[in-house]
Amino acid sequence: LLSSLRATEHLSAPVIEIGAYRGVTTAVLAAATKRDYFAVDPYIGYGGAASDHRHLMSRIAKLDNVTHLRLTSGEAFRSNVVTRISFAFIDAVHDYVNARFDGYNWGAKLERGGLIAFHDADSIEFPGVQRAIWQMLKQHSKRYALFAHVEGLVVLQSK
Repeated sequence: LLSSLRATEHLSAPVIEIGAYRGVTTAVLAAATKRDYFAVDPYIGYGGAASDHRHLMSRIAKLDNVTHLRLTSGEAFRSNVVTRISFAFIDAVHDYVNARFDGYNWGAKLERGGLIAFHDADSIEFPGVQRAIWQMLKQHSKRYALFAHVEGLVVLQSK
């Protein structure tokens, strides 16, 4: 994941993470870039506890480049707070509908050469994530290429 983020460091558009939970990945990725970093998580449903939100806020407190958008992915997308991105990390609701929504919509905001990474891409517990990724790659082969695939993570690059 860090290697993929670094591969986009020459791009200037912000980074976005969909699904921040307790902010562990957020803090690691945001510390590895100077770009603006948006962490999107509404803190409702699973991972929606007040303590999870406090963990995120504590982890990002000293990171000046991080903005937490306490919105759903759809709300954040429609708000147009973030209009272009260089890197997206999708790690929110792990079902087909949400993974597809996140991939297609945030992928449309990727700069040319930008990357979109999907977590839990190989888990038998979340077959919808895998289906959404491969469908996106197959149906939009002129727009995306496979950049990397390691256990649990698939990264696509915008052409």
